[in-house]
Amino acid sequence: SLIVELLTQALCNGAIPGGPVKAKVGTGRKWAGKSWANTVIVINPALLMPLEKYKARVAEIVDHVKKSGPTVVLPGEIEKRKRDENLAKGTIPVSQGLFDNISKLAAGGQARL
Repeated sequence: SLIVELLTQALCNGAIPGGPVKAKVGTGRKWAGKSWANTVIVINPALLMPLEKYKARVAEIVDHVKKSGPTVVLPGEIEKRKRDENLAKGTIPVSQGLFDNISKLAAGGQARL
């Protein structure tokens, strides 16, 4: 967790968690001013080991994590399951309010999404 803060907040001049400059409550923003910091680090695993070996190691780690408990899900698994269900049904569930707004927009009206 600390390394993530150092690679994002410190390196990119983002707000310091718990720092003195906080936004007003209820604004939907955690911090005032320059608040968000993003860092993207791209690593080509083929520079460190053969790609097939890397893929095998990833598969081994994923298998180990999945075996740690019946309720363990990896990022994206729930979304993929829902996507597959939606594709099988041929539908996408949306709230009535969203459906009404999309209908208004389709009819040439204005809607707040």
